Amino acid sequence: MLFFLGRTKWRCRSLAIAVFVAASVASVNTSAWGAGSPGAGDRPPAVKGQSALLMDAETGQALWSLNANVRRPMASTTKVMTVVLALERGNLDDVVTAPKGIDQIPPSSLYIKPGEKLTLRELVYAAIIRSANDAAALIGRHVAGSTPEFVKMMNERAAELGMKDTQFKNANGLNAQGHYSTAHDLAILTRHALTIPLFNEVCATRVMTLESRKTGDRVVKSRAPFLLHYPGADGVKSGYTRQAGYCYIGSATSGGWRLVSVVLKSSDAGADSKAMMDYGFGQFERRVVARAGTRQAEVEVPGGRPGRLGLIVRDDLHVCVKKGAEPESPEVAVGELQPPIAKGAEVGKLVAKAGGRPFGQASLVAEEEVKKGVCEPLAALLVIAGGPPAFQAFRLLTGGPRPCGAKRRPAAVPAARRASQAR
Repeated sequence: MLFFLGRTKWRCRSLAIAVFVAASVASVNTSAWGAGSPGAGDRPPAVKGQSALLMDAETGQALWSLNANVRRPMASTTKVMTVVLALERGNLDDVVTAPKGIDQIPPSSLYIKPGEKLTLRELVYAAIIRSANDAAALIGRHVAGSTPEFVKMMNERAAELGMKDTQFKNANGLNAQGHYSTAHDLAILTRHALTIPLFNEVCATRVMTLESRKTGDRVVKSRAPFLLHYPGADGVKSGYTRQAGYCYIGSATSGGWRLVSVVLKSSDAGADSKAMMDYGFGQFERRVVARAGTRQAEVEVPGGRPGRLGLIVRDDLHVCVKKGAEPESPEVAVGELQPPIAKGAEVGKLVAKAGGRPFGQASLVAEEEVKKGVCEPLAALLVIAGGPPAFQAFRLLTGGPRPCGAKRRPAAVPAARRASQAR
């Protein structure tokens, strides 16, 4: 049985307190790409895309969405997964030799020639910045040994990340039957990608020179209007095919707060990305609902000494709310606790909520050490050996004897402070 412990008064009703399961380019008028004026984000964003999503990068909280779970072709946003796998499973210093037929891959490409040698690192940058289809294909062949094996790897990784409505058929995003994703799944992928330091560096790069190239285009440049012109933009990936339309995964940071936007099947993905970011930064604010190091609850530890344990949140827990609104109180989620428990050991989660739904969490740790208690047979021995004084001392130290293996009856636990007190 699964349940959460709210931040209101609660009483333990079973041995298991709770179990938490973490289940979640055209020319541009640059003046139009400035930060939105005050009040510019007061209304939901007007987007031309058929699917879109705006998400908090840290917690995965969705701030706005449109058909976010509809499967659509994703064009070159595919290359985010390609590069993630290169960074996770490849050696970026490897020298990759282009095979025969590499020059037959359609543009956008780096126009790599058969026999040409480039490092995996250069291919990664070219795949993201230039959206080079031949570079992405080479990455797949090198990392997995063949394109079919790399596609299998892509789909396995998607399943691991929880991308339930995604299927890959190639490494570059060219049109293929059954090659699709959703705005929601691409946001999940991007949140993971942004946890990789080098991916952040790659996707924020506007221009790069490929040192290995002796001929041809050695300088690769981004053409993404959002990345080039939106204040605070730091990624991620554009895409276009006639079937998919214009697609874009955007990332921008303002005041240390990072948002991710995804738009699919648009006539102007750059403008859509700007509209969503203006909406997010203009209408929402990031709030702390639990400060690192604060006590959030107290729980029973059957068979423990002491019998109750304070729960301390390890890191700040954030939530995004409409400006001026109060955030929802987070919930405590812990499993069955058995002594001994070391001080500082993780014993549960503090779960953030928005619209009644969980989306982010922070670790709860033990406030103090909990040792195993002493059972009644040992108490009897103490009485025999030391008489009533020894027994009284035992009761004071342990809370009284109990049958060996028995659990204390849970008692009411005071609630932690309200979330508003932890801003």
